[in-house]
Amino acid sequence: MSSTIFLPPLHPESLGNYLFSWDDGDVVHYQHFVRQLHHLQTLILGYTQIKGDALLDILRSTPELVNLVVDSCMVTYKSFLAGLTYNPDYEYHSILPKLESFTMYIDSEDARFYESFEEEMVGLIEVLLKMIHSRTRPLSMDDSYPGNGPARLRKVLLCHDDDSAFTTHFKLPLQASQDLCGLDFTILEDSAKEDWATEKEWFW
Repeated sequence: MSSTIFLPPLHPESLGNYLFSWDDGDVVHYQHFVRQLHHLQTLILGYTQIKGDALLDILRSTPELVNLVVDSCMVTYKSFLAGLTYNPDYEYHSILPKLESFTMYIDSEDARFYESFEEEMVGLIEVLLKMIHSRTRPLSMDDSYPGNGPARLRKVLLCHDDDSAFTTHFKLPLQASQDLCGLDFTILEDSAKEDWATEKEWFW
């Protein structure tokens, strides 16, 4: 099992705004990269521009992933979280079946570039809670769902800067707090981006 992922050469034709294009699913370089993710257990995605749907496509190639850290401008945050929500009737319900720790960073600076940012924040906490509940079960149950259900989600961190846009939308309902007893769930507000990163690693 390899612990190293080799990024393909970033030729000019694969760059968009000087960034690697994550949407080119048919490009040889992209396929080469994704094929190396099968045994990956931790993915820390530093700040980049990637749409939620494109990231979900990549994550379908990481069935062993246990820890996911996303610090990116995804534009479509709610559809990304909906895609992570476990649904036994959905074709891709097995996405990230071993996920136990999930971290997502959101930066209000994205509002300067995407008109839909404010709309994405409305109802985001409810979509996040739905995803969490779909991957969390009472502690009295054993360590696995019947059949092909996912592992129990044990830790969730949602980190954002202190912009007023978040103050209204990111309040956790009292009942939700009680329902999530046993889960390490934190909503962190911090304007110092260097404090956001796991173990002080710099993603920016």
